[in-house]
Amino acid sequence: MVLSCYPALLKIFGPIGNWLYLVSPALVSLGIGGFTIQRIFIRRANAATFVDAIIKELEVLKEDALKYWNIDPNDDDGKECHVLEQRIKGSIKSIYADIQHLCVKYWDTKTKEELDVLMVDVAHRTTGGDFESKNRKPDPVRYMYVVNTINEMRSRLMMTKL
Repeated sequence: MVLSCYPALLKIFGPIGNWLYLVSPALVSLGIGGFTIQRIFIRRANAATFVDAIIKELEVLKEDALKYWNIDPNDDDGKECHVLEQRIKGSIKSIYADIQHLCVKYWDTKTKEELDVLMVDVAHRTTGGDFESKNRKPDPVRYMYVVNTINEMRSRLMMTKL
């Protein structure tokens, strides 16, 4: 079919038709290859942007934990503590959901399992002990454990980003 239209192309387009006939398979291949490579880079860029958003959420969680573990719950009738408790629990659930979505969409199950273990550790360090208890005392040492686990999570996310 293509060969039967070759004389017509040559007649209509002259020497340009001959050039188009010879170059068109290469141009099509180049276009398909370029599109495929672009899709790969866009996928990686989207995953990296999502990782950056999760890291920002981890930083907010770190700030809330700093406030929570350094204030006395008996001040102001514990209103600020109740707000921080809700923010911390909400942040943990939000981060966990984002990590699940990220792993399902962009990464394999091994990475998902590693991040699940780290997320459980973050949740345990942040909300463990006498979290939400009325007799709680300020515990700055606990905050150091929280920071270490959040930084470990952050480092693991950064490794997957590269």
